[in-house]
Amino acid sequence: MKILVVGGGAREHALVWRLRQEPGVANVICAPGNAGTGVDANRPVDVSDPSVILALAEDESVDLTVVGPELPLALGVRDLFAARGRLLFGPSRVAAQLESSKAFAKDFMARHGVPTARFRVCDTVGDALDAVSGQEFGFPVVVKADGLAAGKGVTVAPDRATAERAIRDAMVEGRFGSAGRRVVIEECLVGPEVSFFAICDGRQALALPTAQDHKRAFDGDTGPNTGGMGAFSPSALVTPDIDALIKREIVEPVLEGFAAQGDPYHGFLYVGLMLTPDGPRVIEFNVRLGDPEAQVVLPMVSGDLAPAFEAAARGALGTGPLAQTHDPHVGVVLASGGYPGAYATGAPIDGLETAAALDDVLIFHAGTAVRDGAIVTTGGRVLTVVGRGADVRPTRPRRASPSRASRCVRTLVRRPYSRARIQDMSDLQVQILMGSGSDAGVMANTVRTLRELGITCDITVASAHRSPDRVRRVMEEAVTRGVKVFVVGAGAAAHLAGVVAAHTALPVIGVPIDSSPLGGFDALLATVQMPPGIPVATVAVGKAGATNAAVLAAQILAVGDPAVGTRLDDYRRGLTEKVERAAAELEMPA
Repeated sequence: MKILVVGGGAREHALVWRLRQEPGVANVICAPGNAGTGVDANRPVDVSDPSVILALAEDESVDLTVVGPELPLALGVRDLFAARGRLLFGPSRVAAQLESSKAFAKDFMARHGVPTARFRVCDTVGDALDAVSGQEFGFPVVVKADGLAAGKGVTVAPDRATAERAIRDAMVEGRFGSAGRRVVIEECLVGPEVSFFAICDGRQALALPTAQDHKRAFDGDTGPNTGGMGAFSPSALVTPDIDALIKREIVEPVLEGFAAQGDPYHGFLYVGLMLTPDGPRVIEFNVRLGDPEAQVVLPMVSGDLAPAFEAAARGALGTGPLAQTHDPHVGVVLASGGYPGAYATGAPIDGLETAAALDDVLIFHAGTAVRDGAIVTTGGRVLTVVGRGADVRPTRPRRASPSRASRCVRTLVRRPYSRARIQDMSDLQVQILMGSGSDAGVMANTVRTLRELGITCDITVASAHRSPDRVRRVMEEAVTRGVKVFVVGAGAAAHLAGVVAAHTALPVIGVPIDSSPLGGFDALLATVQMPPGIPVATVAVGKAGATNAAVLAAQILAVGDPAVGTRLDDYRRGLTEKVERAAAELEMPA
C-alpha cells in the first residue's frame, strides 16, 4: 500500500513514522512534510487547496490518503476525493463542522443528547452581551468564537467586563476574522480535562489510548495559551467505567446522528472532555488527531494502523480492539524562543542524533526544514521529545524522561519556552470532595485558584451520609496518588469534612457551603466544631472560603516545596496590583 499523509507538523511526522513500520505499507509520502518526514518523501503542496491534494494523490497513484490537520477537511477534501473514487481517511465537509463551527457542534449535541455545557448561540453583539449580563450562566463564563481561530478563540471570563470585552474583540473588532462573526456563550464546567480518540467507519469506532495535554507556555502551568506544549498518555483518570460511559453517551450518538442524516462519519474523532462531578461533558470535538497528543498516543498502538484506516475509510472496520502497549508515554514540546508570540526562525538544531540514540526516546519534528545540509527551525513549535517507560513520572525510571533528550538538543530553543510542566495526574497534590453536585459552583473557585498556583488537583462528589463507601474509596485512591491536602465542601449538616478528617492524618480544609436558609451558618458550625484530635480548618463560608481553602492548601504545600511559595508570592502581588488599579480608577482629578 502507498499512503499519502497530509500535513507538516509533529502529528504528521508521528503518523508517517508509525505507518512506515507496518508490513503492508510499501511507501509513505508526506505533503508538505518537514525535516523529520524525509526530504525525499516530502511533496510541497498547499494544504488549503483540496484540488491540489487530489492531484498529488492521483499523480503519485496513492492507495490511501490520511489527513492530519483540520483545514483540508473543513474545506471538503473528502468530498472531492469521493467524487473521483479515491480513498481518504477523514470526515466530509459537513461532518467536519463538528470542529470548524462551535455552533454546529453545540446544536448537533443538543439534538442527539450528547452531554455538554449549557450554551447560547449568538449571531449579534446585542444577543451576546445580553447572554452575559445576568444569571443565565453566572461567572466565570466561556465565550467562544464560532469558527476556526487557531486555538485562540476561547475566553474563560471571570467577570462580566471580561466577557463583554471578549465579545467585542470577536464580533466588533474582528480579532478572529470571519470565525468570530458568531459566538457561543456557555457555562464554565469544573473538573480535569482529558482527550479521547477513536477511529470511526461511520457505524462503529475503535478507541485509541487516552491522553492529557498542556497548553500553557511556561513551567508551572503558567504563561499564555499555545497550540500545546506537552502531553502524556494514557490518562489515569479515564477508568474502564468512564471509558464505557464516553463510548455509550458520546461517541455512539455522534455516529448514529451522522448516519441518520445520510452522511456517515469516517475518520478520527477527538473528544475533548471535562470530567465533571456529574459525569463526562464535551468541551469540544476535533475531526483529527490532536497535536501534541498524537505524538504520545500513536507510539502506544502496537497493532497495525494502515489496515484500520483503510477499513474505516471504506466503512468496514472489524470489531476487535487495536492492540496497545501499557507503558506510559510523555511528550514535551521544544519551541522557538518567544513562542507563542514573535519568534525567529532559521536557527540550526544540533544534537538530534545523540538524543534519538537514547533508550526509549522518540523525536518528532514540527517546525523544521533542511537547508544547506543542516536542520533548522521554521516555526514556533519545533520538536516533540517523547519518553516512554514503566512510569509516567520523568524521574522514575530515568530512561522515561524526555528532558534527557531535550538537553541533547542544542538550538535557539530555551526554557521556559522549551518545556511544558508535565502535570502527572498520578501525582496528585490536593483532593477536593463535595457533598453534592450542586456545590460545584462554589468549589470551582478552589479548582481555579489551585490551577492558577500550578497545583495539581482532582474534584469529585461523595456524600458522608448517602455514599460513605465512596468517601472511603476516594480517600484511599487519593493517598496512593500522593495527595498532601484534602479540601472538602458541604452544606447544611456538613459532616463530610469531619468524616474525612477522622480517617486521615493529612490536613483537611473544610468549606462550608451556604446552601440553606441559615446562610451557611449551620454548615460552618458543623465543619469547625470537631472533637479534640480531629481538626478541620476553615477560612470562610461559600466562594470566599473555597478560594481561601486553595490558598491555605498552597501554604501547606509550600512548606516542602519552595516553588509553590514563589507562586504564592506572585499570586499575592497580583491581588495587591488589582487593588491598586481599582484605587487609581477611583481617584478624582485635582
